[in-house]
Amino acid sequence: MPLQFEVQGSRSIRKLDIEGQAIDSDLPYDLTGDGALTPTDLSLGLQGMFTYMADAARFEECLTSRSYPVAIAITLNWNERTWKPTSLNRGCR
Repeated sequence: MPLQFEVQGSRSIRKLDIEGQAIDSDLPYDLTGDGALTPTDLSLGLQGMFTYMADAARFEECLTSRSYPVAIAITLNWNERTWKPTSLNRGCR
């Protein structure tokens, strides 16, 4: 499941449990910043299943099983060189 955080103040957030509830613990689950913003590359590879049917493209992400529509402009630029199968099995396992 994705990590979830609660805003504690203008410079602090606290990690929540897998159900989105506060964690009752003396362990340090807080993240505190110094107020400075540094550009960060948050790009990451996704694993999932891409489907295209009747002019509608969708991507189902494996970690959460959430399904997202894919913009037609992106779909038209997509080609087989972009798609790299990792196994013969289809979908998320």
